[in-house]
Amino acid sequence: MGLLAVIPARKGSKGIPGKALRTVGGIPLVLRALRTVKQSGVADRIVVSTDWPELRDFCELRGFETLERPDELATDDAPLIDVARHAVDALEWEGEVGLFQPTCPLLEAETIRGVVARWRASEADWAITATEDRHILWRD
Repeated sequence: MGLLAVIPARKGSKGIPGKALRTVGGIPLVLRALRTVKQSGVADRIVVSTDWPELRDFCELRGFETLERPDELATDDAPLIDVARHAVDALEWEGEVGLFQPTCPLLEAETIRGVVARWRASEADWAITATEDRHILWRD
């Protein structure tokens, strides 16, 4: 088996309610993530892990697979590794697993392809995308 792409998108959000369906450039965040992962071509299977019926319907109407996330994995402090493990167990997946956050709307398919290729060529157990940000952030 190849790579299972898990897109975690729960209903609750302290800062921005309904965040996964909020838009950037007119496109909901979850749809941006789904399209980018699909365009990258690295995933053999893509699934949205969610506890949110409206989001599940939104994704399925667009032809994307969803997985019901248990309540205990839909809390603010639920580790993403446990969300990934749940997907692996529920889908009986035996290959690689990638987590792709819908809150990274600027992530590009080319970046995903490059990171996955470098990761597969290495001895590393995991990889992550990040960007160096030198902006000064001011807070009250």
